[in-house]
Parts: sequence; structure tokens; C-alpha cells
Amino acid sequence: MLELTGTLWFSEKRIKILFLLAEGSRDIEHIKKSLNLSTREIMPQIKKLKKDFLVVGEKENLELSAIGELLVDNMRLFLDTIMVIDENRDFWDTRDLKGIPVHLLERIGELGHYYLIEPDLHNIYNYPKEFRENILKCKKVMMLKTYIHPAYPKLCTQIIENSDEYSLFMLPEAFKRMEKDFPDITDKLLSSAKSNVFLTEEKINIPILCVTEKFLYLSLFNKDGRYEHRDILSFDQSAVSWGKELIEYHGKRSMAIKLLADN
Repeated sequence: MLELTGTLWFSEKRIKILFLLAEGSRDIEHIKKSLNLSTREIMPQIKKLKKDFLVVGEKENLELSAIGELLVDNMRLFLDTIMVIDENRDFWDTRDLKGIPVHLLERIGELGHYYLIEPDLHNIYNYPKEFRENILKCKKVMMLKTYIHPAYPKLCTQIIENSDEYSLFMLPEAFKRMEKDFPDITDKLLSSAKSNVFLTEEKINIPILCVTEKFLYLSLFNKDGRYEHRDILSFDQSAVSWGKELIEYHGKRSMAIKLLADN
């Protein structure tokens, strides 16, 4: 096992070759040109990869073995996770991640390239500009909210007007507060043919999660249970798919879900 670990991780050249072959079979000349390496640099690495049954074929047609494909997939998952965390290590170290189930936490690397939006102390009662501008361009919006942001009522109206479909998941206490403080907005939300509202009794440790066809927007509490207005915005399609799974996970597993528009 230690020998295979060394083969995979102790040579940057071997890692590059493996990831290149993950895209499809290549000949030696293609590998040399793609990685800007000489024959002398390439051949010992190819020999080692073939010896450990990670690469098969001859010089004219090299490709990953079944074992090679399996290991490269897991290497990619691991490296993507490192990239996501290492980009903002302090942020992730101080977040409460209980709202993310294990199977999605293991795939946190799917967030891809993301922006960490820091709080604007001069505009704390509004959503970040990056979020406001982008959500109003989207036609399908899914949102999970566990508290009412001061700017939400106005944004809610704009989403209904601009989108074709708006699905909102809320805790009962958050919905009751909105119903009491903003009855007009609540009526519009429930009466619109474009929107569906779901209530869940489940305790969810996520302040805001928004997924559209274009981006993912995620807020997390810190380990003290406070929301610091430090938010993640990603336009990668892998992040969009990941976020959709997260919303569906919290929606489907709650027995108390209720479709209010049917009442």
C-alpha cells in the first residue's frame, strides 16, 4: 500500500500524466507536448505507472487501467476538497457544518471555484450586491431560509416578478414571523402561481441556501451559532448540482413538510 501511495503522490509528473489520461487515451508524443516534458522525463514515470498497473497500453496508445480510473477519481475528489478548504482555511475552520450531511460534506470539493463574500459593515441590512444582481436574472430559484433577513420581503417580491418558479423552504417560526410582520408579502408569496412554500419542523443549521440554474449561494453559522454575513457564491455547475442535492435532502427527509399553496 505504501508503494502505491508513493506512486500516486510523490511525483508531480506522475499525477499530471494520470490526470491527462483520465481525459482519454494518449500517445507518448501527445503526453510530452501537453505536459511540456521530454522523453527522458516521461518514460521512467510511464514505466512506474505501468509497473503498478495504473496505466496500460503501448507508446502509441496509453490509457488508465480500471484501477487507475478508480484511484484518479478519488484523487480528484481529494484534491478538489483541499482546494476548496485551503482557499479560505480560516472560514472553514470556524464554520458549523452540521447542516451539511456527511455524503455531501465528503463532496465539498464540488463547490469548485467560489467567492467568499465578506460583510459590508456600511450595508449590513441588505443582501450583498453580487447576490442581488444575479438572483434577479434567474428563472428558477430554490431557497432555504431559517431566519428572515431585513431585506428579504423586498427581494421576495422581486424574485416572484422575475422568475418562472420559486420554491421556498422555511422553519415554521421563521414563516410565522414573516406572516406577522409582512402579511402583504406573505399573501403574494402564497397566492402566486410561480411560488411554492414548504415548512419543515427539522432543525437546520444553515441560515441561507439559494440555488438557481446559474449559481449557488450558501451561508453558514460559525461554531458559536452566529451568522456573520460571510457567504459563499459559486457559479460552477458542480456547485449548483451540489446545492440542489442539499436542499432536496433537507426537504425530503422532513416528515413535517407541507405545501402551503395547496391549503
